[in-house]
Amino acid sequence: MRTVVRHAATGEPVPCRVYFRSADGVPYPPHGHRGHINSDGNTWNLDIGGDVRLGATTYSYIDGTCEGWLPLGEVTVEAARGCEYDPLRTTVTIRPGQAGLELMLTRLTDLAATGWYSGDTHVHFVSTLGGELEARGEDVRVTNLLLSQWGHLFTNAEEFTGHPRTSADGHSHVFAGQENRSGMLGHFNLLGLRRPVMPWCTGSAEESELGGGLETALSHWADECHEQGGTVVLAHFSVPNGEAAAVCRRDDRLGPVQHPGVLPLPQRGVPGDAGQRHGQVEQRGADRSPPHLRPRARRRNWATGRGARPCARGPPS
Repeated sequence: MRTVVRHAATGEPVPCRVYFRSADGVPYPPHGHRGHINSDGNTWNLDIGGDVRLGATTYSYIDGTCEGWLPLGEVTVEAARGCEYDPLRTTVTIRPGQAGLELMLTRLTDLAATGWYSGDTHVHFVSTLGGELEARGEDVRVTNLLLSQWGHLFTNAEEFTGHPRTSADGHSHVFAGQENRSGMLGHFNLLGLRRPVMPWCTGSAEESELGGGLETALSHWADECHEQGGTVVLAHFSVPNGEAAAVCRRDDRLGPVQHPGVLPLPQRGVPGDAGQRHGQVEQRGADRSPPHLRPRARRRNWATGRGARPCARGPPS
């Protein structure tokens, strides 16, 4: 059975994820895909690429077409593509001699047409081409595939090129970056790198080698990324560790304290524009900090925040 999923407006095949099951609940994945992913933590870095499990359902990513066996009679079919398309779930009847099936997906909105682009800042393990297939299947424009270290295991090292890979249709961009990690200090995603930032991980297991020492700090990694024009993202907010927590030090009276290079947050009851509010909050927060914390906190925050910038509208580069 050859299945084609088409864009309702253009009639062209559209990348998406699909799922087929019989009336008895038996999955019938397309050729080359798994019927069930055992993704309960026991297949970490094993069941990757081309499939995704959501709840108890394993979906297959396709480029708009696929082939596979389907049983005669009623078959439940699902097709979905990101958040801007109306997901399809329907029951079709497969008849003797039938060799084809066509489905339609309808776009609900087109945010890219207004200058807003979807993206993912934290992806591991898949290849660049696998990430591209999944990104196109979810209508994601920018995917950051992150190299990292897990003890003595290094993942996706061969994917780093220092520039993004763009799909043939120009829709999706996969950029290999890094997640640099320290068990005590925290994890940073380094996006848009032109050259690697070493070491990838430090501070011993489980991030780096067993028995290894602390070779660098998150602030140094952030500086090296910013010097390349890259962007630094906290990997697991809102549970930062050690040095990462210093980025968002809190003042009990004034609320969150902003730091140089970080987009200021609105502060109620403080007159002036955002820049003035930023300056007042930063100064007051620094004055009221305990003396033994003041120099270290400010140095770290300045290094980590320097070069940070708010999300901007415009096409991906």
